[in-house]
Amino acid sequence: MYKNLYNALACILGTLFLVGCGTAQTVSTFSHPAVAGKDNSRVYSASTDKVWDATIHSLSNNFVVENANRPSGIMTVAYTLSDPMLYVDCGTRTITNKAQGKESVTTFPYAQKYVEILVADGTTQLKPATRSTTLSGRMNIIFLPIESNKVNVTVNTHYDLKVNLKGTRYVPTGMFFGYNQDYTDEEVISFNNAEVGYDRYGESRCVSKSTLEKLVLDNIANQLR
Repeated sequence: MYKNLYNALACILGTLFLVGCGTAQTVSTFSHPAVAGKDNSRVYSASTDKVWDATIHSLSNNFVVENANRPSGIMTVAYTLSDPMLYVDCGTRTITNKAQGKESVTTFPYAQKYVEILVADGTTQLKPATRSTTLSGRMNIIFLPIESNKVNVTVNTHYDLKVNLKGTRYVPTGMFFGYNQDYTDEEVISFNNAEVGYDRYGESRCVSKSTLEKLVLDNIANQLR
């Protein structure tokens, strides 16, 4: 509290002596990724039953089979992944901070797992914040027999990219007084592998890299060998 009082008084005295003491500012800009990936289908030279069983055995601990209906040829799998950047591309975010006559610029991939940043909190100060992401969702694996020993497998994935921001902001209670308050802000960007996902402001765009679909299809092929 006394620090905030000191800062406010310093601004007033600075104004009297023609010294600027403006509010800190944070501005974000975005670069967008390329078009969504489409590499999500493959043909295997094996029977449907053999490909189905290979798929079950190829799934790692990150995947949980929620529904496996062999007659319909559809398998639903849930997943949770620790490094979203490997699987989705949301472009980059550039944060430009201006405070007390100084400027700092931080650029990072929007889907980056963890990053420490500075943000303005309505005073002359910049406050540290942490930003983390996780990726989860579901996929439908569709088995379509072409011939007696040929099966087309298509992986359709739904992505939920969760963005978590934690920091401290200054809450004023009067002209010279206030307190620091911890906050958490969460957002989920949802999209399918053939679509583009948007954040709540429509500024950031996310697409699949097709890495996850390729991983599943490669693991099936390896299991069939």
